[in-house]
Amino acid sequence: MTQGKLPQYKAIIFDLGDTVILAQIFKRILTSQTWSDYERGNLNEDTIMSMISDIRATANHIAIFAMSNISQPDYAALLHDHPEMRIFDRVFPSGCHRTRKPEVSFYNKVLREIDTPLEKVIFIDDKLENVISAQSVGMHGIVYTNAAEVGRQFRNLIFDPVERGREFLRCNAGELHSITETNQIVRENFSQLLILEATGDKSLVSLEYHQKSWNFLQGSPILTTEIFPDDVDTTSLALMTLLTDGKTANLLLDHIFGLVNADGIVTTCFDQTREQTDPVVCANVLRLFCTYDRGTAFPLTVQWVYNVLMHRAYLNGTRYYTSPESFLYFVGQLCRFSTDVLELRPLEKLLIDRLKERIQVKADPLSLAMRILTCLSVGVSQIEVDLRELLAMQCEDGSWEPCPFTRYGSSEINIGNRGLTTALAIKAVEMCRGS
Repeated sequence: MTQGKLPQYKAIIFDLGDTVILAQIFKRILTSQTWSDYERGNLNEDTIMSMISDIRATANHIAIFAMSNISQPDYAALLHDHPEMRIFDRVFPSGCHRTRKPEVSFYNKVLREIDTPLEKVIFIDDKLENVISAQSVGMHGIVYTNAAEVGRQFRNLIFDPVERGREFLRCNAGELHSITETNQIVRENFSQLLILEATGDKSLVSLEYHQKSWNFLQGSPILTTEIFPDDVDTTSLALMTLLTDGKTANLLLDHIFGLVNADGIVTTCFDQTREQTDPVVCANVLRLFCTYDRGTAFPLTVQWVYNVLMHRAYLNGTRYYTSPESFLYFVGQLCRFSTDVLELRPLEKLLIDRLKERIQVKADPLSLAMRILTCLSVGVSQIEVDLRELLAMQCEDGSWEPCPFTRYGSSEINIGNRGLTTALAIKAVEMCRGS
């Protein structure tokens, strides 16, 4: 499979089970308005069954079949009692073929009769042994667990993940706020700037603009200290993402240049009484200075970032960032300047080695998207398995889950953002398609 390119499935084969189950599967394919009508009683079950034909409108290249372990007389009775079964392009009863599931011969007979390449067929059944047999002949198998999960998997196989993701972002433009692990909404600037950086679309984000230095939070601080100072991390991202006049930017860079501790490492806040450091923040500050052609300003900070990478000190996350991939991602962003800033070349070489160690390590969708993007940025191409995992994690509404991307340093409360995960996942898939 070409990276990021979905196979063009041509057929679906269902286990011919409870008609209500079949209807529940397809309700996920149809419009939310349609299902709302059903729940209000405006549609009955017979009408739901007829909606299977609506798949022709959204995926009209898909043929719909059913196969079942049922005798010829029982199948004839089923058709008599449930004429809506004729909605299938064809039904394959085992009694008509002198074989049954999970016998492989049954699947091969069906494949010959539908005349569709096996790799372009999806098979759905609630029995694992039946799905294994289907997979053994080359079909894509889905074990039916519940309608919602099958609907999600089906959408992920059939419809374009980028278009679905973009539609989610468009539908939620301006409301892509972050949320804590305790389900409290956090309005903050950092995720909004990252979404803007990933998409280039200002209409999607809601920012609280600052003339000079920027604050992570919007409005009054929540879940943290009463006084929450502006920080160099958000400020760096704002200066790299938004148009800023050179004079204002360089004045801020001059200020940041003085925010170093006794080790010569950049600290995180515009408050010299707070001397916390974080290697991810350092990577972002270094990238800011490279952006404004001042890339050699912090040699000791560059060395510290290199040491963190060398000794894998990022594997448990950092003070403000939860995953190893966050560190690798922002170091990768910094290494885009390695052509012009010679001091970054050893960092880039080491980054490639560390990325190869992370390939196929189980991770959440945000980490996978960051990993894929970073690999592609430095020429590491062994990402197909991670990409497949990322695509399979897409939610039914087209988004990806709001995985933790940052945390409060003092309380360690994790913060995630569905819009951010979705924006980076879309970008990762698009870059794979272009690679």
